[in-house]
Amino acid sequence: MTKDDILSAGIKIIESEGFDRLTLSSLASELGVKKPSIYHYFDSKDEIISELYVRARELLRKHTFRVDFTLSAEEVLTAVYLHWEALWRDE
Repeated sequence: MTKDDILSAGIKIIESEGFDRLTLSSLASELGVKKPSIYHYFDSKDEIISELYVRARELLRKHTFRVDFTLSAEEVLTAVYLHWEALWRDE
């Protein structure tokens, strides 16, 4: 398991179940590991969300999608998800 695996699992949970369902327990279940294993890479759920936020911001800047980054991490990640979902629907 790597940091990227954890972040990918986090994205998958957010996409399928919503932001509120992203917990360390749900991540551990998705990854098939025990919750303490996640602490080897991240200190908390907030740190995972922060990393998702940073990566989303970098990705959006590459694709010239504009988001108000003064919003909360949850609001930004929701906007990102809705944007990408709309792009996939339009293809």
